This record gives sequence, C-alpha cells and structure tokens, in this order.
Amino acid sequence: MPTSPSFPIPGTPISVPSPLHLQLPVMTRLVFNEQGQITYHKDVWDVRDVVRLIPGVRPVLWIMARVGAWGLSWISQRICSNMNVDADVDADADVQP
Repeated sequence: MPTSPSFPIPGTPISVPSPLHLQLPVMTRLVFNEQGQITYHKDVWDVRDVVRLIPGVRPVLWIMARVGAWGLSWISQRICSNMNVDADVDADADVQP
C-alpha cells in the first residue's frame, strides 16, 4: 500500500505519485493581537525546495554544485599561483643590487 497519494496506471502494478499532493517545507509566521486574533500571516518557502519537486532535477542540481565547486577551486588555484609568482618576483628584486 503506498504511503503517499498516487495514481495507478491501469493494467500495471505501477502507480505514479500524485502531482496534487506535494510536500513542501513551509515556515509560517503569525502575529497575534491582545484578543488572540491573527493580525499578520506570512508563509516562507525556499525556491530550491520547489525546484526539487520537478522529476530529474536533483541529479542536475548535484552536478551543477560539483561543477561550481570545481570552478571555484580552479579559480582559487590560479589566484594563489599568481600571488606566489608575484611574491617570488618581489623577493628576487630585493636580492639584486
């Protein structure tokens, strides 16, 4: 028995998750007045959580994160190697008469 609502595919034992029953983490902020009535209501959700509901997006997001991390690593290596070359040039200039 499925734990979440789903649509069975006729003639097969396969069922597809219902697009009408999504689980989205939401944080709600309520402000009450002295009478206990709600005077302010705000629901906060993250776009990443909404995007993750699309089938096949999780692996794409993982790959994009790995590519981004690799790119940042490559940039930092280039910056550090340029700083080391500049430091070596400065040290050589101080040694010469």
